Amino acid sequence: MVPRHARPHAHDFSALFKAISDETRIKILKHLEERPTRVSDLVQKFNFSQSTISRHLGILKAAGLVVGERKGKEVHYTLNPNVMIGCCCDFFGSFSCCKPLLGGRGKRARRGRKKT
Repeated sequence: MVPRHARPHAHDFSALFKAISDETRIKILKHLEERPTRVSDLVQKFNFSQSTISRHLGILKAAGLVVGERKGKEVHYTLNPNVMIGCCCDFFGSFSCCKPLLGGRGKRARRGRKKT
């Protein structure tokens, strides 16, 4: 179960989709899923400037998909799986065709249940 505070609100979905609409950001997310990574390592891996990588990370952070942890002079970025899971469940769970696949974990699925 994803903690309630880790899930985005409906208005945050636009930031999520903006964040994942770029191929480089998707690649960064896939890389961060494997291990925490410094900006300098991402610069080398993707062969982009530090400012470009930082801009991509800023968009991912704004959507809540990545978190940064300062270790000395460097920041190590990791994927935020709670937000990723919450976004998927809440957004796609709001469509009736997806509810069976998610086990009724979407927001509308929770709201639509009758108390017995």
